[in-house]
Amino acid sequence: MDKLVDRVSKPSSSSDVQLPPSDFGALMSLEKINANHYRSLKTPFKPAVARGVFGGHLLAQSLYVASKTVPRLYICNNMQAQFLNGNTDSVPFHYLIEMVRDGSRYLVRSVRVFQYISSHKRNGRPCGRSEDKTTLVFTALVSFKKIEEPGQIVIVKDGEDEGVEK
Repeated sequence: MDKLVDRVSKPSSSSDVQLPPSDFGALMSLEKINANHYRSLKTPFKPAVARGVFGGHLLAQSLYVASKTVPRLYICNNMQAQFLNGNTDSVPFHYLIEMVRDGSRYLVRSVRVFQYISSHKRNGRPCGRSEDKTTLVFTALVSFKKIEEPGQIVIVKDGEDEGVEK
């Protein structure tokens, strides 16, 4: 039993350890396709023992793209997410954002993450032929709350979030 614990907790050499990329900015880089559609530019981190990419990468990029659709006065106050299907690190992720709710104090965004797997490509991108496969790999619902100033009184009437008194 002690040998098993040693083997699991202590890699036999430094080549057995796969460290995540150190450049967070590059890892989070995205291409804006339109106002509600982004594509990942960097190959996501895939741990050596994992079947797919590191889930934290999808969580972080989903939150990041959702935040690009809200004004700076809003911060994330809740995120619910679900991993739906397997993924691959050889195909970019596509992030589609839907504006679910735009209130005066709360904004809600839905983020769906797809991978387009195509055997037919033009300029490195799928052509959209019928045999192409689109896989929904992840979905998230992200809520943003307007930043309140100290001493600000917020009045909520019957479940509405419209009344703000300063």
